[in-house]
Order: sequence, then structure tokens, then C-alpha cells
Amino acid sequence: MIDRAFLPLASVLLLLVAMPVAAEAPRDGAPTRVPLEAWVGEWTLDRDASDSVEPLLVLLDTPWVMRKAAGAMTPTFTFRVLPSGDGLHWVNENPIMRRERELKGDGVERSLEDPLGRTYTTRETWSDEGALRMRQTHRVGRRRVEVDATWARVGDRLEVVNRAQGADGPIEIRRVFRRSD
Repeated sequence: MIDRAFLPLASVLLLLVAMPVAAEAPRDGAPTRVPLEAWVGEWTLDRDASDSVEPLLVLLDTPWVMRKAAGAMTPTFTFRVLPSGDGLHWVNENPIMRRERELKGDGVERSLEDPLGRTYTTRETWSDEGALRMRQTHRVGRRRVEVDATWARVGDRLEVVNRAQGADGPIEIRRVFRRSD
């Protein structure tokens, strides 16, 4: 059985992949306008093509053991179009937990809880090119940490770019997911 103390780690991982950022073209080309149906399926992290999440987890004051576990996991995301047709149903799975939520991209600010039980806000919008942009605001002690994430379909992959301002300058983390279904 999995120790419940590690559950927050899985949530941090979910948080990491979905953090908002100013839009920028992914490494290998610009995203093209894609319908919601193009997101449908199962996507697994390509570790070799992805950056470490460690700098962002440090910025969010994630305990060391949880950062190490997050770095060792290979998350999988599953998307399906909502019955209303106005967004995506998102399932995040990893060896520790499973989380689900709706991604509507409607610009409405929502309050969520991270794996450590801390509340943060998120606002999601769709770009003209079909990328999902998320802007999350976290309270870490007395600091306010804003994380921007852009999720974009680029060819046969899903790229997630997370950006935040760290104490030593900007942090940018790119994660690449490939279809696994």
C-alpha cells in the first residue's frame, strides 16, 4: 500500500504540468489551431525530451523527499471532450494518485488545493492557435508565486511550458508528452 504522506507529491506533479505562462512558440515550431478532439487520448511524459521539475518545486517550497519522488515519476494525462463540448476532462495519473478536473479555458478564476493542502488560484484561457494557457497564483509563506503554463499540441506531441520568477531569475520548464494510447 502507498504511504498517504506521498499523496501531496502527486498533486504537485499535476500542478507542475499545468502551470500558466506567457505564450511562446514551443521548441520545434509554433502550435497550430487544433480542435478539442485533437487533445483526446492518453499522453505520457517523455523524460528524455523534458526538463527537470526541481527548480519549480523548490520555488513552491515543496519538501525535498516529495521533489525527489516527483522527479522520478512518469505522469500520464488522459483528455476527453466534455459532454457540453466547451472544454476538456483531464485525468492526471502517476504511481501515487489520480486527480481529475475540467479545463474549460473560459477565463474564470478558480480556487484549487495543491497536494500539500495549500490553496491556489488558476485561470485558464484558449489561445487563437488552440493552446491552453493557465495562470496560477500560489502563496508560499509570505511570498506570492505566479506560474504561467502553456499547453500546446505540436505535431504528434503535447508540450507544456511552465514559467515563474525565481529568486535568482526566471524559471522555465518544458515538459514533452507523447501519445501512449
